[in-house]
Amino acid sequence: VETALFFIGVVALLFKATDVAFQFGAIAETKLPKTRRQADASGQAEKILDTIDELPEKIRETYLGRRLSNAARYVYQSDSAEGIDEQLRYLSDVDSERSHDSYSFVRIIIWATPMLGFLGTVIGITLALGNLSPEALVETPKEAMQGLLAGLSVAFDTTALALSLSIVLMFLQFLVREVENHLLTAVDRCAEDELV
Repeated sequence: VETALFFIGVVALLFKATDVAFQFGAIAETKLPKTRRQADASGQAEKILDTIDELPEKIRETYLGRRLSNAARYVYQSDSAEGIDEQLRYLSDVDSERSHDSYSFVRIIIWATPMLGFLGTVIGITLALGNLSPEALVETPKEAMQGLLAGLSVAFDTTALALSLSIVLMFLQFLVREVENHLLTAVDRCAEDELV
């Protein structure tokens, strides 16, 4: 079960890393046409929304695609570009929260794996002590102790395995999370360049 959880966590992180890599590539494809400054902010926002609607759906669903679309919709609905800086900061915070929440499944796996290891240790010790009889200790103490030690070594192996696997998962999660943080920073810069 520990090993299965580990591989499920690795697969989830691989999907996440693939998505992050795609979104980095999508930044170059999400450039908006340069529009001249106009007094009509809602007209510019409408052009931006039309341009975003022409993008493939997969690109529209990226952090940058949603950010540009939501910010342009804000300007279009309010008929003013005032407050766009605050709106972009708000959307940046929403994306940061969405990013954090997307790791909840992996965090549960990282938490559950050592717990399963400790559970395996408790069960192993219980079985090792349960198979130990007082008669065996008196009549054949050497074999009884060897059986006890063998059972205990198997019991503690579950904890060692679980801790090792969870450390690897934590490290992989850290790497993917750092790359995604760089992506969010790039999205912040790009959204400001395109809209502000």
